[in-house]
Amino acid sequence: LLVSLLMPSLKKAKELARSAVCMSNLHQCAVALHAYAGDWGGTIIAQTTAGGGIDLWSQYIAASDGCFAKGATRYISNPGVFGCLSNANYDQDFVKMSIEKIDNYAYGICVGGPSDWKFIQTITLATDVYPWPHPYPARMVIEVLDMVPNPAGMVMLSDSLRGAYGAPSTDPKGHMIANFRPIGEGNWWARIHLIHDNRANYAFYDGHVESGTSGDLYATASRCQYFFEQDGTGVILPP
Repeated sequence: LLVSLLMPSLKKAKELARSAVCMSNLHQCAVALHAYAGDWGGTIIAQTTAGGGIDLWSQYIAASDGCFAKGATRYISNPGVFGCLSNANYDQDFVKMSIEKIDNYAYGICVGGPSDWKFIQTITLATDVYPWPHPYPARMVIEVLDMVPNPAGMVMLSDSLRGAYGAPSTDPKGHMIANFRPIGEGNWWARIHLIHDNRANYAFYDGHVESGTSGDLYATASRCQYFFEQDGTGVILPP
């Protein structure tokens, strides 16, 4: 009887510990992105689309094998830092993954927003930079950190969850995915995941980290509207 009474408290304590590690991971990822920007003229790569595939920020920070950054500077060496311990696939996607194989499972980075967000830019790569055999050019989404209008109020990275095509909900035990959009779905129908008792952890562009509800995220300068609740139910807040 005593054990059954203590179980909810123990479960909550474990989740609080996982959430604390998650917030530390987010901070380390934000610091790594700023270090990358320091080496590349104040600019980070959020994603590239080329060769029929998409590479996201995590691959560039890890200098993993599957992107342009293979063999370049590695800004994070521990694959466990890229994800949240509360995600059901954490061990598979991070703990058991070598840093060279880090892919698009990671905290979501903001890859889009209103038209007046000039710090997020899409550039087309010249064919002599990236030879492209198909009739579509290779493109790169970059973010110029010095142009972020409110670094302390805009969300850079967050707990994330891959969505299901055409469905209002998704598998709460699905994979993280390394992108989100505050006012729409990201690639692979990604949204911010309220995985910590219907709260998400998130890092701002100035590097500080907070935990909040969907309402808290909507109250940020990013005005985030698209979420998955802890159980995978999709939520879209009105503008």
